[in-house]
Amino acid sequence: MANELAAKGEVQKLGEIFRKVIRNLSVLAAATTASIMVFGEKILRYWLGEEFAAKGYRVLLVLAVTYFLLSMFGIIYNFLMGLSRQKAVAGWSMAMAIVNLILLFAFLKPYGIIGAAWAYLFSVLPIIYLFYWMEKKVLNSDNIFKFYGKLLFKLGFTVVIFILIIKYSLWLWANSLGSLIVLGPLSVLIYMLLYRLFGFFEKEDLQIFSAFGTKILERLKFKKPSR
Repeated sequence: MANELAAKGEVQKLGEIFRKVIRNLSVLAAATTASIMVFGEKILRYWLGEEFAAKGYRVLLVLAVTYFLLSMFGIIYNFLMGLSRQKAVAGWSMAMAIVNLILLFAFLKPYGIIGAAWAYLFSVLPIIYLFYWMEKKVLNSDNIFKFYGKLLFKLGFTVVIFILIIKYSLWLWANSLGSLIVLGPLSVLIYMLLYRLFGFFEKEDLQIFSAFGTKILERLKFKKPSR
């Protein structure tokens, strides 16, 4: 789709689609990341044991943020590939890999495994600038800081309220691996519900999630396919 729109010179339309994808997938990524961070210690404890949880919990927190950024990079990656900008993709990927390698040598010995996690996080921070570069240089977008500032406020505000709610409700019920298998996905849905209750969803985005949810229920045989 990106390739076709670029070939037609419809850069504005391409930019609109890019932002729509960012709006929707960032909510899903934030919901998953926040859930992992809230239940992270218990996930490690009931899955791998208390000793591993004590040593690995901080690492999991850092990696959760890292993979949130990488999930966003995946969107840019696919758009650039569709626009036949493989050199840009290779350049950015190589730069982050080199930074990661340098920081890994610097942090691993003095700080151990948590140092390696921080090195990985610092190496993907250029993704934040990559969004600006993508919007400015590739899509010629306007109001870049307004769009992303507003989006980050919505995601962050929902995360804070979500953590407070989960910590004093579902977190108390997470006392086994089986309960976490249920509460984990449920907490993701709660984040989405909060985002909806706060009125943060755009109308068209809400329709997309509604249609997507309906398809999932149909696949799971909880709802008859619409004709």
